[in-house]
Amino acid sequence: MAKPMPDWIEPEQAARQNRQYQLSLDVRQFPRLMAALDDRLPPSPIEMTLRFFMEPESRRPAFELTMQGDMPLQCQRTLDAYRQPVDEKLTAVFVASEGEAEWVPEAYDAWLLDAGERINPWRLIEDELLLAIPMVPRQPGEPLVWQDHDRTPAPVADEENPFAVLAALRSGNDEEPKH
Repeated sequence: MAKPMPDWIEPEQAARQNRQYQLSLDVRQFPRLMAALDDRLPPSPIEMTLRFFMEPESRRPAFELTMQGDMPLQCQRTLDAYRQPVDEKLTAVFVASEGEAEWVPEAYDAWLLDAGERINPWRLIEDELLLAIPMVPRQPGEPLVWQDHDRTPAPVADEENPFAVLAALRSGNDEEPKH
């Protein structure tokens, strides 16, 4: 039986024990995320795996977070609700200083954490889900075609060109255009 994920994790201990958590997350437990979601569609569960390990090259504690599912968002083109796919993977090594971050292998992000400090995995997951939301949510598909069935276009009146005065002066005609 899988252990439930705790509210606080000490990364070094979790990495030494190769801890892994697999959950089907109800996004309604994340208040900051719920404020960004469209409530016209019910939220779907997000499948999440959080795995701690010792990074082999640096021998520092590390983690891998993967999330898959979808989130209901509002399309900023059509204002319709749609489901945004989520397929995220974050792999990071915990470092104690920015100097140590320079030695982290390219395949990893550096995660600054003081020695002995614990992390809140729920906050980490919510942060990553928020980062998975596009800056401008847009439903994939056809380009937007403006359809305004409530309004008929106003007839265009023959308006005088505001530059007609300049055109008359340029042509040497001293006569002012009619208003």
